[in-house]
Amino acid sequence: MEGFSYSSLKREENGVSIIPSQGMMLGTRVHNYILEPHKYDDVDRHIVVPIASDLRKYLGAAINHLEKEVAFTAILEHQGMFLQYKGRADLIYKGKLIVDLKILSGKLQYAIERFGYDKQLSGYALASGCKNALILSYNKAKKRDNLESFMVKPNEDWWNYMIVKYGTPI
Repeated sequence: MEGFSYSSLKREENGVSIIPSQGMMLGTRVHNYILEPHKYDDVDRHIVVPIASDLRKYLGAAINHLEKEVAFTAILEHQGMFLQYKGRADLIYKGKLIVDLKILSGKLQYAIERFGYDKQLSGYALASGCKNALILSYNKAKKRDNLESFMVKPNEDWWNYMIVKYGTPI
């Protein structure tokens, strides 16, 4: 799809492409196992299945009411400029809630600050019309109580800055 994603805007800002780490690849495997089982490559099953089981348990029956892997585009506007945006949410209850799954090796709050996950989910929420966004993370470094969640209050500030910086006049 045409447009800027959160990741592509971060690359524009930092000028750095990210090479997937082992941790990122594990996150992709868990993601595929839960959301796109046909893409799961059966690698690290002994790690993937327990993580996926904990995440599913947390979501409970709600997972049956959430759409998986919803891709969308939107035109974001601010101060006479527009930016074509694209995103792909892990789970969505249209117009209400975005849920993003993260596999981490540290505290969720640190990851939010370091990687800007709140900005990423704000973009998803703004583009999809959802009023709420939830990050559900699994901290693989902990022995127990591995799950953390964080409600993101969608914020337009960073996105408005990006619209003005990388957008096109209306």
